[in-house]
Amino acid sequence: MLLTAASLAAYADSTLKQISAYQNAALHVTVNGHTVDMSSEDGMMYPIVYDGHSYVSAKAVAEALGASVKWNNGTQTVEITSNNTSAGVPNKDNTKPTTETSDVLHSKWQGTYTANQSDTSVTITIDGQVATFEFGPTSNNPNVPLGKYTTLVDYNKATNAITLTGVKWIIQPSNYEFVNFVGSISGDYINGSVNSVNKQAVGTFSIKLVK
Repeated sequence: MLLTAASLAAYADSTLKQISAYQNAALHVTVNGHTVDMSSEDGMMYPIVYDGHSYVSAKAVAEALGASVKWNNGTQTVEITSNNTSAGVPNKDNTKPTTETSDVLHSKWQGTYTANQSDTSVTITIDGQVATFEFGPTSNNPNVPLGKYTTLVDYNKATNAITLTGVKWIIQPSNYEFVNFVGSISGDYINGSVNSVNKQAVGTFSIKLVK
């Protein structure tokens, strides 16, 4: 089962088009550093090169990723079923897409950010349109006090943009003000800038999904 074929006869179905392509036996595919076995009961399924692009066996690659593959002749569809239901379908740039809006708005993230006090640990728990922002020390910066406040969450699923704006202190260390996160979600990470209450950039942050 190939994503494309080297040559397709012009049948009555107008969706089929005859093309001229090359079979490249020297082209290899790896998954996590391991070479994908392109053999099948019908012989080797060598990659095809056409119009500057390489096309490989959907079956071989999917199975190397732990998925199962079958052909639905009725709908003319290659059906791939992943055992990892949370994996999603990668974007064209091979980054994992964001989780569904409902998941983003009910999630927990941990990581670090930099601001006036340098490295700071942070845990953000999102619950709908609000989140709890908890910060504290890191091994490289052990003198940061513990703090906690509530933020408003502005999430745009279409652009993967997310903004966390501080609104109410729960635990406020002396001489500390809110910082706001303005970033974008890519897979299990949110990266972006740390802004002051005056919307001036004062640092950067990187947090990872943990729940």
